[in-house]
Amino acid sequence: MNIILLRKEFRQLAPLVTAVLLLGLLGFALIEMRPAGWYGQLMSSGYPLLAIPALYAVGAGAMSVSQEKETRTLGWLSSLPLANKRLITTKFSAAVVFWAGLWLVTLLGCYAIESLGTRLFPIHDRATNPIHSMWLVYWILNSFYLLVIGFLTAWRFRSSMTALVMFIPLAIAPAILRFAIAYVQNPFLSYNSSLYDATLGQCLIVVGCSLAFSIWLMNRFARQSLAPEETRLSANPYASVELATDTTIQTSQSVLRPSSAMLWQFFHQNKSVYLSLFGASLVVGVISLGLAPTIDHRNGGWEAFAVFSLFLATAWMGVLVFQGDNLQERIRFLSEQGIGPSKVWITRQLLPFGFVCCACLFYLLVLTRYIHSMDVDEHVPLWLAFWFLAFAYGYAQWFAQLVRNPVLSAIGGPIIAGIALTVVVFVRVDISTRFVCMAAFSVAPFLATFLMMGRWMDRRFGWQFWCTHAAILGLVIMLPIADLAWYVWNSPRMPKDVKVAFREEGRRMGESPRTDGIFLGTMISEEPYEFGEPTIEQRIARAEKRADVQHQINQLRQEMASPNVQGLRIGGYEVQNAVGNLVLARHRLERNADDPLARKDYQRRVEFLYLIADSARRSIHLRSQEAADYAEIALIAELQRPDTQARIGDDTWDRYVALVSDREARNESRRRAVVACWYQFDQTDDDDKHYGSLANFHPNTSWRSGTKHLLTHNARIDHLAWVLLRYLEQGQELSASEKVDLLRQRWPADSNHNNQAAFLLPKWIEDPAQSDWYSFNTAQLPGDQWFAGWEQVGAKLNPSTETFQ
Repeated sequence: MNIILLRKEFRQLAPLVTAVLLLGLLGFALIEMRPAGWYGQLMSSGYPLLAIPALYAVGAGAMSVSQEKETRTLGWLSSLPLANKRLITTKFSAAVVFWAGLWLVTLLGCYAIESLGTRLFPIHDRATNPIHSMWLVYWILNSFYLLVIGFLTAWRFRSSMTALVMFIPLAIAPAILRFAIAYVQNPFLSYNSSLYDATLGQCLIVVGCSLAFSIWLMNRFARQSLAPEETRLSANPYASVELATDTTIQTSQSVLRPSSAMLWQFFHQNKSVYLSLFGASLVVGVISLGLAPTIDHRNGGWEAFAVFSLFLATAWMGVLVFQGDNLQERIRFLSEQGIGPSKVWITRQLLPFGFVCCACLFYLLVLTRYIHSMDVDEHVPLWLAFWFLAFAYGYAQWFAQLVRNPVLSAIGGPIIAGIALTVVVFVRVDISTRFVCMAAFSVAPFLATFLMMGRWMDRRFGWQFWCTHAAILGLVIMLPIADLAWYVWNSPRMPKDVKVAFREEGRRMGESPRTDGIFLGTMISEEPYEFGEPTIEQRIARAEKRADVQHQINQLRQEMASPNVQGLRIGGYEVQNAVGNLVLARHRLERNADDPLARKDYQRRVEFLYLIADSARRSIHLRSQEAADYAEIALIAELQRPDTQARIGDDTWDRYVALVSDREARNESRRRAVVACWYQFDQTDDDDKHYGSLANFHPNTSWRSGTKHLLTHNARIDHLAWVLLRYLEQGQELSASEKVDLLRQRWPADSNHNNQAAFLLPKWIEDPAQSDWYSFNTAQLPGDQWFAGWEQVGAKLNPSTETFQ
């Protein structure tokens, strides 16, 4: 008899073992396949594996005891010639065998995975790693405690859902007790404080005491549950007659409508679970409402617990939509009475979905309390909170229609809802899919359960039932994939023949932009200081050296005279600094026109700006070409002043004008830089290409998503170089509007975003004399000032140069 009963228990628990193994492996796979940009420290992939025995412990009691209570087979078992103590021991022993086997499989799997080089717990060191330290004892003991309280609630309550709901407060009781002990020791510590850190000994003592008490209580409840039921008949022999002749009872006064009767019936068959979930959520909501102005929401703690509780309650509300009618095939009664599937679906959805609305009202109340304690911009919008709960509710009720076992639905429903929510966040954030796909993700679970309501009521779980659900799920999954494929297919790219020609041209250049001369910011070397921070005298000496413009001019001339240097690499900061110093030198000269030192300093500043523009223009780095544009703009503005030629001399004037008026040399330098930088990018290894850019022009905008960027980055860099070269060839003949249209093609946005908002075209500088200060945004794309009016102004300074139209 014991062997037969033990085999029955094994068969009864086998679906739960299979389900938790699949859910644990699915969670592990999803975390391991997460995008590289997501925070890995918060997503240790070992936790889903360690959660496999704990998940099993949650549902083992309800699977072994509550289901037999609901199907009324437990009474039949207790009527067999078998001692109640043996029945209790057999059920618990079978659960313990599977629990130990899951721990063995989990630990062997973790050790095998880590032996292959994968770190399951990257944020833990050797002393706190859950599988390489004594904390493993706590994990095992705690999961055994969960197994015991799972049987405790299963023996105590008749419904499996009620047992699982009451499981939650008992599961967190040791944590609350542990925190209470720590609080008594030091009341200044809080859950949000990093100073609160319970020791292993404290954890083991608290869980051990809780486990001992739970075992005693479980055994007591089990014996009471298997004891013969006491008679509930009244001692009054005339009670039934009095009840039948009671004129105060008039049931015919009002007749309920079918919809009202179905709502009443649906509520009463799940009343205990509804009241438990609603009461727990009410308590959490009231506490959150009271603590909202005082807690620090940025540190998690109670707020995270409140969100988790509300999410779990909402998911279980979705599970109750179908699991209440699955018990003893109750739904067949409604089907046989000819009640339509749509009416049944609406009445089953109305009460649980009303809970979602009430939860959002609570959130709104908590939100109003937060207004005085946090910035308004940090609030989660009410519509987003409603969507979050409705989404979790929808996927939980979809899972409940597919899985008829109430325990598996209760355990898997919140997990599936959480996975679906993670997937949809990934689809929106990392793939940047359209809102139409997001709407399809949200509506799909409700559409699937509505369409298959008739077959579910008739218990026709054939191939059409499963194929319809699979088709809707496949459609939802394919929508973002199709949107991504469409985006990649329509992504701009460089024609193949143009790419071949540019590769040949870049190969002939032979030089790489990475070896392109020197960088102006490192020309003045910094002396190392042996003892920490420099002294005041050392700071003054360094500042004087930086202020010595003649030293910079000499060093720049010396570097550019080297045969191995072809140009100067420069950025926006250096140009702004040189222009600013030139403006200051001019102001000093205007105040002291007869001061030879002021005139000499002014001449050096102008010469330094000229050398920067000339050296950067010879560079084959595209960023230097952009800097050279703004350096030339500043130089043209200075040459436009009526006193400049007299201050610097005619020969120097002619040399400076020759630089700013040479349009052909300027465009040739730009073209050489574009081809050289693109060739450098094209020759990068394929594994590193998605990190590459066109001379550090790597736009980083809010609409550029990780996956789309990864799949289209190379093609868009190619397209950027091609558009720049087309602009150099056609820009002289284009009108202003045609120039703008072509510039916007440099990095076109997708259909969901406005390219002009992503890359605002700066105002073209038509007359450099209108401003004394010029700077450029390093985040802008190259070509912003190409063929602008300042080039024509520079050409007009040289009478021998034919100005372009």
